[in-house]
Amino acid sequence: SNPSCLPSVSYLPFGYKLSTKCEIFSKLLPSFPSSNKSIISLVLWSVSLSRESTLNKHLIDNLDFDVRVLTNIVPKQNDIIYSNYVELKKSFFRAANKNETLIMGLVDPDTISLYNELKDKKIVTFSTEYLSKRYSLKHNDVDYYINAKDLLFESINGINFNIVDKNKVHNFNSTLLFGYNALNIACVYSILNELKILDVDKLKEIIKNITIPGREEIIKTNGIKIIISLTCVPHLEKLKQFKDNGEVNKVIIITGASGYGYVNWHNEVNLEKYLEDKEYSMKFAYNYIGQYADKVYVTVTDIGAVNVDEWLDIQFNLLPSEIFKEKISDRKEAIRQSIVNANQNDIILVEEEIGELCVMV
Repeated sequence: SNPSCLPSVSYLPFGYKLSTKCEIFSKLLPSFPSSNKSIISLVLWSVSLSRESTLNKHLIDNLDFDVRVLTNIVPKQNDIIYSNYVELKKSFFRAANKNETLIMGLVDPDTISLYNELKDKKIVTFSTEYLSKRYSLKHNDVDYYINAKDLLFESINGINFNIVDKNKVHNFNSTLLFGYNALNIACVYSILNELKILDVDKLKEIIKNITIPGREEIIKTNGIKIIISLTCVPHLEKLKQFKDNGEVNKVIIITGASGYGYVNWHNEVNLEKYLEDKEYSMKFAYNYIGQYADKVYVTVTDIGAVNVDEWLDIQFNLLPSEIFKEKISDRKEAIRQSIVNANQNDIILVEEEIGELCVMV
């Protein structure tokens, strides 16, 4: 549900980690009666299979779902590899039959236009009060609202918000970082409620101190917080806000783009498009990093059969000269150096593939 703009994840040809929504479902699964477990499994498929590569190959054209889920559409997320990216995402809902429930976030112009297009289908929606006002949505367009009236919505310690369900207001707080995860939780809430298997107290219990590997996973050591995440967007700008609020000291990131030498990863993507996507992703990511990070450690993820030193130099030179930056080819050493050189209340954001080594270090 979020743009994967970190350069090392600009293209994931085989597999990916479960999304935040799927992880919450997987933790809820043992508490459901066996009669409902197959339904939840279908939900997981619906959430995870609506990826552009799957849709482009028509792999799920003949599958029926109890619910189909679409949280958002980010036009620039993968438009180089798939020039029809937005239409692919929309096709997942357009293909639904009259017996299927469509659950969608009204959070951007494309999801809202799709909602208006498909009003004759059974659609359930969620959004925030802020986005509803921004996009001039009518009150009856949104079934589940998020608000944070009189609450500290997001901080370095997590999120705190309400889900408004008709005349009921449920307060949720979670150690999950960043406000967009409120939308993920609201999405889970709406799915469970529409399937008539929602236990609000159980959901609150699960998400309160939830840890999702690779998705804003937090490791604490010597007064330093290490955040392992799939992407740096919008994380760095949020961490910069926390810094400006006096919640954290310096914002440090460890990152590194995968190499381009493996040219036969996927037949549907030719080398020219892959390299174009790689170049765009790297320029975007390092420009973004340069705006919000105080320190940057550039290291190696999957080198992809390219020269290590040359690849590090290319990335290193994409960062502004005034920022503190260091290139370290050994991932473990990059992690170690970032921790050793950090001070109390510093935040270290670690790209996921590198982050898997953090516990070892």
